[in-house]
Amino acid sequence: MSKRFRLFGRRADEGGVAVTVGILLASGVLLGMTALAVDVGQLYAEREELQSGADGVATAVSLACARQTIDCADNGALATKYGNGNALDNRTDVTEICGSAPGVSSTNLLPDCVPGLYPDNLTDCIGEIPANSRGWVQVHTSTERDTASDRYILPYSFAQSLTGSKGATVGACARVAWGTPLSGVAVTFCTAEFNASTGDGTDLAPAPPAIPDDSYEKTLIIQSGNGNSGGNNGGGNNGGYNGNCSHGPSGWDLPGDFGFTDAQDGTCMTLLSQLYYPKPGNAADNTQICRDFFASARANRTPIGIPIFSLASGTGNNGQYQLDGIAAFVITGYDLTNIGRAESTLTQAECPQNEKCLMGYFTRAITSLEDWNGEFGSVPSFGASIIKTVG
Repeated sequence: MSKRFRLFGRRADEGGVAVTVGILLASGVLLGMTALAVDVGQLYAEREELQSGADGVATAVSLACARQTIDCADNGALATKYGNGNALDNRTDVTEICGSAPGVSSTNLLPDCVPGLYPDNLTDCIGEIPANSRGWVQVHTSTERDTASDRYILPYSFAQSLTGSKGATVGACARVAWGTPLSGVAVTFCTAEFNASTGDGTDLAPAPPAIPDDSYEKTLIIQSGNGNSGGNNGGGNNGGYNGNCSHGPSGWDLPGDFGFTDAQDGTCMTLLSQLYYPKPGNAADNTQICRDFFASARANRTPIGIPIFSLASGTGNNGQYQLDGIAAFVITGYDLTNIGRAESTLTQAECPQNEKCLMGYFTRAITSLEDWNGEFGSVPSFGASIIKTVG
């Protein structure tokens, strides 16, 4: 009897679910839940695409501005390529590209940003511009314009059947800044050497992937074969140095130091401030790491930051350099103590006999982002820049 009763009870419930579903449908509850799930999901998906587009455009334009190419001001092609390229439907409106990009005579190559130009539901860029920025780009993107209503609208799939609402305005913002690196490879050269190699910084080779003319390649002597680098500006083991770096061959101006600076643990990089310090002796810190670093940079033609000093003083462990700027340099070959010897990938030349040298060319390029602490370096760029998303 008990078993029959349970079976009979189940039969009595048949159709109950259908009735419940019918009531929910009639009252609009299920449709509302569907609208919430589907339409809100579409908004989030669209927002993600717009943010990716804004990030892509801001990064591309900031790269152009940092490298001082024509695409900085004439950025329409970059906006179309990276804005639409990050949308599944290949349709994104880049509604604003603005910022600060000093050009010749400090003229801003970008239009100024207008505060309060966008409604609240078009996401504003958050955060502040980091200290010591040399420039920044801000980009707003939005769903493509409905020309009939002159509004940026993403149509709802279900909510319009309930409320009559035709859609929502969706947008995104990205901000990218650039400035001087905070670190450089653990080798340093004098300002006079940089100026002599680049026409006082006016004649820089094109950045990779372009291949420059052979004439751009420079051979920077780091250590003389007899261990007495230096010359008229005092250097190598000839004695101490105090004064302006103004002339003479490249190399060190501190006795007992032959090209390498004090590297951070586990790297071949020097963390730079107004003063930085030599690595006594004639070999790099972290030898295997530096060996791999130089080999990889040469093989891949990766621009690296090289610190350039204006003043040097002291001797040995008590020596120090005054940072003048950071140059971008592409290594083509080298002969360095404990690092190895490699001919130039550009000219197939080698370092002069019995000389320790670095071969390559100075350029204007983006170097790797190292040791980011929330701000850029405070010294001038001699061609090296880093970029960072900051909003």
